[in-house]
Amino acid sequence: MARESDKTVSNWLSQTADALRAGHSPSEAVNLARSINRKTTAILSRRFEAGDAWEDTLEEECGFLSESEVAVLIAASKSGVMPEAMEALAKARSFRMRSRRLMILGSLYPIALAHLAVAIIPSQRLMDGEYATYVMSVFMILIPFWAVMVMLFAGAKLFPDVANGLLRFLPLLSGYAKTKNLSVFSSVLSTSLRSGLRIDDAWALATRSAQSRRFSKLGKEVHRVIMNGQEVSPVLSKTTWLPDDFVSGYRTAESSGNLEEFLKRLSDRYGDSAMTRLKVAIGAYTAFLLLVAMGFAAWRIISFYIGYFQRIEDLTS
Repeated sequence: MARESDKTVSNWLSQTADALRAGHSPSEAVNLARSINRKTTAILSRRFEAGDAWEDTLEEECGFLSESEVAVLIAASKSGVMPEAMEALAKARSFRMRSRRLMILGSLYPIALAHLAVAIIPSQRLMDGEYATYVMSVFMILIPFWAVMVMLFAGAKLFPDVANGLLRFLPLLSGYAKTKNLSVFSSVLSTSLRSGLRIDDAWALATRSAQSRRFSKLGKEVHRVIMNGQEVSPVLSKTTWLPDDFVSGYRTAESSGNLEEFLKRLSDRYGDSAMTRLKVAIGAYTAFLLLVAMGFAAWRIISFYIGYFQRIEDLTS
């Protein structure tokens, strides 16, 4: 099964949800949704026409969906809220796509500055007419740099939980990572509960989706408490890293039975806050790197003229 982009999957989920909400059958709905490749669409349509259930079809044919998305959709198909679950998952995919796109765009400027610095470092050889030596010096720096960049991007894609954990150690980006994890967790937990999953299964999916060691540890403790028939709020109150509005809001929503709506509102709020934090972090890092690049360029220019006048003085003397 070919891997689909976040944008493609988000559009497919949203379009299929609209078709189902309009009263179309599952076979008609997947045919109306034109985002994923035609081969997959044909397979899904054929299986639904044959009377196959959502559960079997999703597990066997929808490899472009994550494990948690499949679990949520299977539960939603049984509880009759498939369009709502698909719309929520589409929104989560869209948030992830926008965050990743913003990080990629934000990294382009620092990469460009790094290339400029690499071109400036051996510039003295260029001024001395040693063109071949200059080109060789530049590529001796660029090739290892490119190799490191490829490994970093590949590692971030293959091990997103590790990359997410490393963000916690970077100034400004640590706040973004924490807020993003809270948004993802709240979104998955809300969608899971709304889809009809048991609360222990919903918590397990949400903590895995957050890709955070803190949430993983908290999820194990919450699972133990739920299995003992106890409320989750006291466990959350013992944590030191969860925001006060999350803990107090969860306690109130749990007692009032309005947990799904509270988590949905919380996810939206944390999602907006995460995007704002990411934009601020990218702007700050870009400005810092620009100042460093300007300072480096100024130093090289001053060094060049100092050397130039020194040569003139040596010649005249």
